[in-house]
Formats: sequence, structure tokens, C-alpha cells
Amino acid sequence: MEDIERINLDMSHQDTWEWVDGDDNVYTVKLAYTKLQSSPIGELSVVFDSLWKVKGIPSALHLAWCVMSNSVPTKVNLNLREFLLNNHDCALCGDKE
Repeated sequence: MEDIERINLDMSHQDTWEWVDGDDNVYTVKLAYTKLQSSPIGELSVVFDSLWKVKGIPSALHLAWCVMSNSVPTKVNLNLREFLLNNHDCALCGDKE
């Protein structure tokens, strides 16, 4: 409970859901598909398709997918996604990141 209470929340911005890549900010599956296909991840779709066809431990395949899509929740990635972290120092050695 103490860990949750220590989380800093940025209350200066109103939390909203908005699709900004379409006409009139209207979401469609077609627009989302097009956006994904034109992204760097879309270019890797052949690799991702091959990954999911591999017979392996599901958790290992998931980790490989996370690494390939740069979605492992490292401090750097969390900071890029604007998660508020209390400490940006390296968890292993204590150096400033």
C-alpha cells in the first residue's frame, strides 16, 4: 500500500481518450490497421509472424516479442511513455541514467 501511495500523479493534465490520426479524430479499424502497417513494427510483421509460428515456451516467445517491439518496461521506456518515476538511477549500480 505504501508503494502505491508514493506514486506521483500528474494532475495538471485532464485524462482523455482521443484518436488523432484520422479525419475528425474518428477511429476506424481500417485507419488503425493502416497506421500499424506503416509503422516500424508493421515492417517487422514478417518477423513477428515467424516468431508466433515457433513452437516454444509461450512466456519466452512473449519476452522475445517484447524485446523486438521495444516494449520491455525498462526505466528508459517508462520514462519515454511519460510514466512518472521517483528514481531514474540504475537499479543495479546506482549510476545516473
